Amino acid sequence: MRESVGLRTNRYEKLANVCYDSGAGMMYHDTVQGDPLLDVDQLCTDMEQKFGVFRNCLGRSQIDTVLLHYLKALDALPVSVYGKLYFIPRDKMHQVGLFEELIEQLNHANRNDKALVVNSFFVADDAKQREKMAGEFYALARREAQEYQEKAAYLIDSGCQSAAIMERWIRRIEDLKEKKQRYEALFQKELTETDEEFHSLQLYQQELQIRSQGIRALKAA
Repeated sequence: MRESVGLRTNRYEKLANVCYDSGAGMMYHDTVQGDPLLDVDQLCTDMEQKFGVFRNCLGRSQIDTVLLHYLKALDALPVSVYGKLYFIPRDKMHQVGLFEELIEQLNHANRNDKALVVNSFFVADDAKQREKMAGEFYALARREAQEYQEKAAYLIDSGCQSAAIMERWIRRIEDLKEKKQRYEALFQKELTETDEEFHSLQLYQQELQIRSQGIRALKAA
Protein backbone atom coordinates (compact mmCIF):
# COMPACT_ATOMS: atom_id res chain seq x y z
CA MET A 1 0.00 0.00 0.00
CA ARG A 2 1.07 3.59 -0.65
CA GLU A 3 -0.09 6.24 1.79
CA SER A 4 -0.45 9.86 0.64
CA VAL A 5 -1.00 12.51 3.28
CA GLY A 6 -4.10 14.67 2.73
CA LEU A 7 -5.62 17.69 4.47
CA ARG A 8 -8.64 15.80 5.82
CA THR A 9 -7.68 12.17 5.45
CA ASN A 10 -4.83 10.12 4.07
CA ARG A 11 -5.15 8.37 0.73
CA TYR A 12 -4.23 4.69 0.34
CA GLU A 13 -3.45 3.00 -2.98
CA LYS A 14 -2.73 -0.67 -3.51
CA LEU A 15 0.58 -1.24 -5.29
CA ALA A 16 0.74 -5.05 -5.15
CA ASN A 17 -1.02 -8.19 -3.95
CA VAL A 18 1.02 -10.48 -1.71
CA CYS A 19 -0.25 -14.06 -1.26
CA TYR A 20 0.87 -17.14 0.62
CA ASP A 21 0.32 -20.62 -0.87
CA SER A 22 0.03 -22.89 2.17
CA GLY A 23 0.09 -26.00 -0.01
CA ALA A 24 3.36 -25.12 -1.70
CA GLY A 25 4.69 -23.26 1.34
CA MET A 26 5.62 -20.28 -0.83
CA MET A 27 4.86 -16.58 -0.93
CA TYR A 28 4.33 -14.74 -4.22
CA HIS A 29 3.08 -11.37 -5.47
CA ASP A 30 1.62 -9.59 -8.47
CA THR A 31 2.01 -5.87 -9.12
CA VAL A 32 -1.20 -3.82 -9.35
CA GLN A 33 0.39 -0.54 -10.36
CA GLY A 34 3.85 0.93 -10.57
CA ASP A 35 5.28 3.76 -8.53
CA PRO A 36 7.78 6.38 -9.75
CA LEU A 37 9.53 6.48 -6.37
CA LEU A 38 9.47 2.81 -5.39
CA ASP A 39 10.61 -0.39 -7.06
CA VAL A 40 7.54 -2.39 -6.08
CA ASP A 41 8.71 -5.64 -7.67
CA GLN A 42 12.07 -5.48 -5.89
CA LEU A 43 10.46 -4.72 -2.53
CA CYS A 44 8.15 -7.72 -2.90
CA THR A 45 11.02 -9.95 -4.01
CA ASP A 46 13.05 -8.87 -0.96
CA MET A 47 10.06 -9.63 1.25
CA GLU A 48 9.72 -13.13 -0.25
CA GLN A 49 13.42 -13.82 0.31
CA LYS A 50 13.23 -12.64 3.93
CA PHE A 51 10.19 -14.82 4.46
CA GLY A 52 12.16 -17.81 3.16
CA VAL A 53 14.94 -17.05 5.65
CA PHE A 54 12.39 -16.65 8.44
CA ARG A 55 10.84 -20.05 7.69
CA ASN A 56 14.20 -21.77 8.11
CA CYS A 57 15.18 -19.97 11.32
CA LEU A 58 14.43 -20.82 14.91
CA GLY A 59 12.87 -17.99 16.89
CA ARG A 60 13.97 -16.87 20.33
CA SER A 61 11.12 -18.68 22.08
CA GLN A 62 11.97 -21.95 20.30
CA ILE A 63 15.65 -21.68 21.23
CA ASP A 64 14.69 -20.80 24.81
CA THR A 65 12.55 -23.95 24.97
CA VAL A 66 15.42 -26.17 23.76
CA LEU A 67 17.90 -24.61 26.19
CA LEU A 68 15.52 -24.76 29.15
CA HIS A 69 14.86 -28.45 28.50
CA TYR A 70 18.62 -29.07 28.41
CA LEU A 71 19.16 -27.10 31.62
CA LYS A 72 16.37 -29.08 33.27
CA ALA A 73 18.17 -32.29 32.32
CA LEU A 74 21.24 -30.87 34.09
CA ASP A 75 19.21 -30.37 37.30
CA ALA A 76 20.10 -26.68 36.96
CA LEU A 77 18.80 -24.27 39.58
CA PRO A 78 18.09 -20.72 38.35
CA VAL A 79 19.87 -18.15 40.50
CA SER A 80 17.68 -15.30 41.77
CA VAL A 81 19.67 -12.42 40.31
CA TYR A 82 19.38 -10.23 37.21
CA GLY A 83 20.20 -12.22 34.08
CA LYS A 84 20.20 -15.97 33.60
CA LEU A 85 22.52 -17.82 35.95
CA TYR A 86 22.23 -21.43 37.04
CA PHE A 87 23.77 -23.71 39.63
CA ILE A 88 24.76 -27.03 38.01
CA PRO A 89 25.39 -29.97 40.38
CA ARG A 90 28.88 -31.42 40.13
CA ASP A 91 27.59 -34.81 38.95
CA LYS A 92 26.25 -33.07 35.80
CA MET A 93 29.42 -31.10 35.02
CA HIS A 94 30.49 -33.52 32.28
CA GLN A 95 27.46 -32.35 30.25
CA VAL A 96 28.19 -28.63 30.56
CA GLY A 97 30.74 -28.71 27.73
CA LEU A 98 28.10 -29.98 25.30
CA PHE A 99 25.75 -27.21 26.40
CA GLU A 100 28.45 -24.59 25.77
CA GLU A 101 29.10 -26.05 22.31
CA LEU A 102 25.38 -25.81 21.56
CA ILE A 103 25.31 -22.11 22.48
CA GLU A 104 28.43 -21.46 20.38
CA GLN A 105 26.89 -23.19 17.35
CA LEU A 106 23.67 -21.22 17.79
CA ASN A 107 25.66 -18.00 17.95
CA HIS A 108 27.53 -18.97 14.78
CA ALA A 109 24.18 -19.25 12.97
CA ASN A 110 22.72 -16.23 14.77
CA ARG A 111 21.13 -13.62 12.48
CA ASN A 112 20.44 -11.21 15.32
CA ASP A 113 22.81 -8.38 16.21
CA LYS A 114 22.91 -9.56 19.84
CA ALA A 115 25.44 -12.31 20.48
CA LEU A 116 24.65 -15.50 22.38
CA VAL A 117 27.24 -15.95 25.12
CA VAL A 118 27.73 -18.70 27.70
CA ASN A 119 30.32 -18.92 30.45
CA SER A 120 30.82 -21.50 33.17
CA PHE A 121 32.86 -21.28 36.35
CA PHE A 122 33.31 -23.42 39.42
CA VAL A 123 31.69 -22.46 42.72
CA ALA A 124 33.39 -23.39 45.98
CA ASP A 125 31.94 -26.59 47.42
CA ASP A 126 31.47 -25.44 51.00
CA ALA A 127 28.65 -25.11 53.51
CA LYS A 128 27.96 -21.48 52.56
CA GLN A 129 27.50 -22.22 48.85
CA ARG A 130 25.43 -25.33 49.58
CA GLU A 131 23.17 -23.16 51.74
CA LYS A 132 22.72 -20.70 48.85
CA MET A 133 21.90 -23.52 46.45
CA ALA A 134 19.48 -24.98 48.97
CA GLY A 135 17.66 -21.64 49.12
CA GLU A 136 17.36 -21.57 45.33
CA PHE A 137 16.11 -25.15 45.37
CA TYR A 138 13.40 -24.32 47.92
CA ALA A 139 12.15 -21.48 45.72
CA LEU A 140 12.13 -23.66 42.59
CA ALA A 141 10.66 -26.73 44.30
CA ARG A 142 7.82 -24.73 45.82
CA ARG A 143 6.95 -23.18 42.46
CA GLU A 144 6.98 -26.54 40.68
CA ALA A 145 5.12 -28.31 43.49
CA GLN A 146 2.41 -25.63 43.43
CA GLU A 147 2.14 -25.88 39.65
CA TYR A 148 1.85 -29.68 39.79
CA GLN A 149 -0.72 -29.52 42.60
CA GLU A 150 -2.86 -27.08 40.62
CA LYS A 151 -2.69 -29.28 37.52
CA ALA A 152 -3.47 -32.45 39.48
CA ALA A 153 -6.39 -30.75 41.24
CA TYR A 154 -7.75 -29.61 37.87
CA LEU A 155 -7.54 -33.14 36.44
CA ILE A 156 -9.31 -34.56 39.48
CA ASP A 157 -12.00 -31.85 39.75
CA SER A 158 -12.75 -31.92 36.01
CA GLY A 159 -13.15 -35.71 36.05
CA CYS A 160 -10.37 -36.35 33.55
CA GLN A 161 -10.88 -39.68 31.76
CA SER A 162 -7.48 -39.84 30.05
CA ALA A 163 -5.19 -42.27 31.85
CA ALA A 164 -2.29 -41.17 29.62
CA ILE A 165 -2.57 -37.53 30.73
CA MET A 166 -2.78 -38.46 34.41
CA GLU A 167 0.16 -40.85 34.10
CA ARG A 168 2.20 -38.08 32.47
CA TRP A 169 1.71 -35.88 35.52
CA ILE A 170 2.34 -38.80 37.86
CA ARG A 171 5.76 -39.19 36.21
CA ARG A 172 6.46 -35.46 36.51
CA ILE A 173 5.67 -35.55 40.22
CA GLU A 174 7.91 -38.61 40.62
CA ASP A 175 10.71 -36.83 38.74
CA LEU A 176 10.44 -33.86 41.10
CA LYS A 177 10.60 -36.16 44.14
CA GLU A 178 13.69 -37.85 42.75
CA LYS A 179 15.25 -34.46 42.06
CA LYS A 180 14.69 -33.53 45.71
CA GLN A 181 16.49 -36.72 46.77
CA ARG A 182 19.46 -35.93 44.51
CA TYR A 183 19.76 -32.45 45.96
CA GLU A 184 19.53 -33.78 49.49
CA ALA A 185 22.55 -35.92 48.70
CA LEU A 186 24.31 -32.92 47.15
CA PHE A 187 23.58 -30.57 50.07
CA GLN A 188 24.35 -33.35 52.56
CA LYS A 189 21.16 -32.73 54.53
CA GLU A 190 17.41 -33.34 54.38
CA LEU A 191 15.42 -30.56 52.72
CA THR A 192 12.70 -30.48 55.37
CA GLU A 193 11.55 -26.95 54.46
CA THR A 194 9.62 -28.35 51.48
CA ASP A 195 8.12 -31.35 53.29
CA GLU A 196 4.63 -29.81 53.45
CA GLU A 197 4.52 -29.15 49.70
CA PHE A 198 5.82 -32.62 48.86
CA HIS A 199 3.39 -34.30 51.27
CA SER A 200 0.46 -32.62 49.51
CA LEU A 201 1.96 -33.51 46.16
CA GLN A 202 2.24 -37.16 47.26
CA LEU A 203 -1.49 -37.24 48.04
CA TYR A 204 -2.36 -35.82 44.63
CA GLN A 205 -0.05 -38.34 42.98
CA GLN A 206 -1.73 -41.23 44.79
CA GLU A 207 -5.19 -40.00 43.77
CA LEU A 208 -4.12 -39.72 40.13
CA GLN A 209 -2.66 -43.23 40.28
CA ILE A 210 -5.91 -44.66 41.64
CA ARG A 211 -7.96 -42.94 38.94
CA SER A 212 -5.65 -43.84 36.05
CA GLN A 213 -5.45 -47.48 37.17
CA GLY A 214 -9.24 -47.60 37.43
CA ILE A 215 -9.63 -46.27 33.88
CA ARG A 216 -7.07 -48.78 32.57
CA ALA A 217 -8.91 -51.61 34.34
CA LEU A 218 -12.27 -50.61 32.83
CA LYS A 219 -10.80 -50.48 29.34
CA ALA A 220 -9.21 -53.91 29.79
CA ALA A 221 -12.48 -55.46 31.04
